[in-house]
Amino acid sequence: ELEDVYAIWGRRVPVKRYGALIKEAFETIYEDSAESGRLLVLHLHPWLIGQPFRISYLDDALGDIMRRQGVWSDTGSKIIEWYRNNPPKA
Repeated sequence: ELEDVYAIWGRRVPVKRYGALIKEAFETIYEDSAESGRLLVLHLHPWLIGQPFRISYLDDALGDIMRRQGVWSDTGSKIIEWYRNNPPKA
């Protein structure tokens, strides 16, 4: 639902609303993460979201997210590596 091509291009979600959707999704995931880890995965395409008239909304959303305590940003492979080295406790 949050993939930029699907949301902005396919569903024609206004970019201002798209930024708000990212923030809303994060807020729910952040609240859920009090009891276990959660991921917010964003599939982004520079040709779409990277346009000068769109990028500020993504930058704003990511800025809000990264200001929150305990938020970790990394690549998929780094997240997998961490998980393999820190398996869940039974």
